[in-house]
Amino acid sequence: MWVGGLNSHSAKLTAFPSAHQTKNQGNWEILDPASGIIRRLPVETRKIGNTFVWTSKATDLDENRSYLYRLIATGQDSSYSGSFKTFSNRPTGFKFTASSCSFALGSPAFLPMMDYYPQFFMHLGDLHYGDISSTQIEDHLRPYFTRFLNGKKEQAFCQRVPIDYIWDDHDFCGNNSAGPSPCGNAARAAYLTAFPGYSPYRQAAGMAHSFQNGRIRFIVLDLRSERTDSTIMSAEQLNWLKQELQSAHLNHQLALIFSSVSWYGNEIDNWGGFPEERKMIIEYIEENSIDKVAIICGDAHMSALDDGSNSAALSPFQTSPSTLKKRFPVIQAGALLSFASNKGGTYSHGEFVNPLGAGQWVEFQIIDNDAAAIALRITGQQTMAGYLQPNRLFHESFFWSLPSSKNQEDWFSIERTENTVNVKIPITPETTGSLYRLRTAKGHILDAAATGEINTLILSTHLSKDSSLMFLEEERLGSFRVFLISEK
Repeated sequence: MWVGGLNSHSAKLTAFPSAHQTKNQGNWEILDPASGIIRRLPVETRKIGNTFVWTSKATDLDENRSYLYRLIATGQDSSYSGSFKTFSNRPTGFKFTASSCSFALGSPAFLPMMDYYPQFFMHLGDLHYGDISSTQIEDHLRPYFTRFLNGKKEQAFCQRVPIDYIWDDHDFCGNNSAGPSPCGNAARAAYLTAFPGYSPYRQAAGMAHSFQNGRIRFIVLDLRSERTDSTIMSAEQLNWLKQELQSAHLNHQLALIFSSVSWYGNEIDNWGGFPEERKMIIEYIEENSIDKVAIICGDAHMSALDDGSNSAALSPFQTSPSTLKKRFPVIQAGALLSFASNKGGTYSHGEFVNPLGAGQWVEFQIIDNDAAAIALRITGQQTMAGYLQPNRLFHESFFWSLPSSKNQEDWFSIERTENTVNVKIPITPETTGSLYRLRTAKGHILDAAATGEINTLILSTHLSKDSSLMFLEEERLGSFRVFLISEK
């Protein structure tokens, strides 16, 4: 069983019961530990061929609330082994993880990912390598549990961490498959039946979708079922993507775009095979001044991070690198378990291909304390079977300014001269023991001279001509807050 389709007031639950269990009515029980309230949800049973599926949707849940759940079937009782936390409509900090490509069961990445306590996990395609070309729905349905959910580590993870997911070629209709495909309708029907996901962006075509948590808009692209020889997505999906980006921009949200293939790729089967569409998207971001965006990719069996330094190489504005103003981070999430592959691209923080038997994933932490700033901390991780501690591949933070109704300087003050910024932080019981850093938008820590007056810490730094944004980061007992200091 697994849970997905989260928003601020609802969640979807799906299980694959045995034929014996379906002889009686199953129920989900959802416990609110804070209040002790228990909700009981009857399941809706579907049978496709010899495969049974139980689905339910929990509604009227409280915003930003943690819940426990269990599935009760006749002759079987269990503890509340499942858990999830609803999303928030207000600014909030949270964590999530991303990876792709489950070539085999038993990835060593699942246990350390659980220890990170993400609010959800994004699987960026190739959930299984069934390579099903059949036109029968059951043939596409079966690998979801035989080649993924049946794994002990996979099941333990899925009960504790909600999932979002978009397919790629191996879990669509086979290696390098694309739409329109004879098996496309069966694959889509199986996805909608097996996975407790979000509603597609339009009916009867494509699995692209979006959702929000706090001030983050997640935009998930379908780059398989609507692909043709000349386009990686339909005109309808491209227009939808532009609308999502524009809406995020107008609502002062950070837009995270999820791509099942490598954005920096140079192969026919990824964005390298569709350079004009890639340029079109970059041009739209540039011309509409969309300055809060990042792209997270799957497919390549490697993890990598670019801070935007290499964006100009893909840009339609190629007279000089400086003409591309809206550069954005590009994150490549490696494979849960697969062989090494590099699909192309140059990355500022390096490229780390999957060693055989290793699991790779990327950890994301949103830092949003409803001030005029938001931060995204990105950490690439890798672990081998039998190893207790993961190996950090890269780590970086990115900062953006956002409007806020709060007075962000109510506890610290800022003095500006022509070339210098002084941040004065009062020394109080609330600030004692905290660490303070001045950072650029790319997360680079600025050199700052720390001095002091009576009960005051002063951070002084030089403001260079090319400094556009500066942020104050506060770290206390592993928790972070961020504040906007200056804006050009």
